[in-house]
Amino acid sequence: MRILSPSGVCGLGLLCLLTSSSAAGQGSGGKLIVGVLQESGTIIPFARYDGTRWSNTWPGPIEPTHSKAPSLAQIPSEWLGGQSLPASWRLWLPGGTKHAIHVLGPDYIKSGCGENWGLRTDFPKALNADRVCSVPAIGVALSTDQELEPMIPSGPSQLSLAALEAALSGAEEREIAKYNASVALSRSLGFQNFARLDAVSRAVSPIRVEQLWQGQLNSGDAVSYFEAIRRYSKPTASQNDCPTIAAFRGWILKNTTQEDKVINASVTLTDCDFKEASFVTPMGLLEFPKGIFAITQINGWESQSYAILKIESSGVSTVIESPVR
Repeated sequence: MRILSPSGVCGLGLLCLLTSSSAAGQGSGGKLIVGVLQESGTIIPFARYDGTRWSNTWPGPIEPTHSKAPSLAQIPSEWLGGQSLPASWRLWLPGGTKHAIHVLGPDYIKSGCGENWGLRTDFPKALNADRVCSVPAIGVALSTDQELEPMIPSGPSQLSLAALEAALSGAEEREIAKYNASVALSRSLGFQNFARLDAVSRAVSPIRVEQLWQGQLNSGDAVSYFEAIRRYSKPTASQNDCPTIAAFRGWILKNTTQEDKVINASVTLTDCDFKEASFVTPMGLLEFPKGIFAITQINGWESQSYAILKIESSGVSTVIESPVR
């Protein structure tokens, strides 16, 4: 499930009710709490930055023992790592527009992905929201007036397929080798309805970019995230209902003096239900003296999580990944 576009939000009658674009909270001094506003109108805090390190002190599922919702003053201080909880937050919508929203109190919410404590806000909740997994997100909620650089969906044609082929070739070959080894084992056990992947099926199926997001940094550098697939031609010996698919994802960094550089790439072999693969929605970039960080939503077949990734010229690393439990 992808993050809602600004037009989709307005179509729900939500964006039009947000008339304030003033900054929420006070100056952060590099300290803030990061959350995602879900379509229920609830913020799920999942990461805290103290100016140097990231952590997650927000609790997992602890269902309340009584029906009366606690007040803001009753939120345990350890949930916030000793920080105070502002009543006013800044909501960043896709595309980079921002609005003030206000926290009304803690709330225990349940969804198709799980259940967790959140912060109920004055943002109008979506009507008839489905209890599905993954839960749609409206935008990023920050506890301070820290700027967020949006990552905007872009045209896939902006990427060089030849460059992607070269960058992804090694990882794809390793996955194919593991796949073919499992096929050989299956055949040795008497299962003949699986076929090896060969160079021919790979050569006739070019990589196709499915999604591309781009964000511009204050330095002028650009950060991009892409998702792409390759559908291998169906081997004649295979009795599977659908062909094997290579699902690629990765990050690209481009500065003012060089071409696109793939700094992180992965490949997962799956079939057409994509159960083995997971997909990322990059929701924005935070620039601090200690580095560049991406806020992302990660969706799997029956899972969802939010993550903070550190973006460097040498690669991409996961700082925090918090599942929706």
